[in-house]
Amino acid sequence: MIKYNINTAATNDQKIKQYTGLSESDLFDLRFNTGIEFLKLQCGKDNWGRKHLEGSKFYWNWWLNTWHNRDAEWVNYMDKLLYTPSYREATNRYLLAHNLDLLYKSCNRSILDSGFALVINKDNTLRQLRRSEQNYFEKI
Repeated sequence: MIKYNINTAATNDQKIKQYTGLSESDLFDLRFNTGIEFLKLQCGKDNWGRKHLEGSKFYWNWWLNTWHNRDAEWVNYMDKLLYTPSYREATNRYLLAHNLDLLYKSCNRSILDSGFALVINKDNTLRQLRRSEQNYFEKI
């Protein structure tokens, strides 16, 4: 996986909006909501883990990197078409390229899995420290 460049991502966002007619808000909502749904798939019934990862910078950086890499492939594909598709066709192609099941099957989860372990272990350690502090102060 290649780390996306923020300038390239902004340029691609502009092209995506031109091709699809989606607004900035539409793109944000799609990325965010799909990111949340991805976590639900990844974590299964582990609501505690999902909640912690949902609030972690690590997860959202990984997610945006994954998403923007997919955007770059999509924009490259669209730029090479020999015709200009309608907004509807372009939007359908964009949604297909970012389909949750497809993303789940094709993304590099090895980085994600090791990062999840770090985030969850860090949170567990912090939780244990808080309990120890609480127990200490209750004894005083």
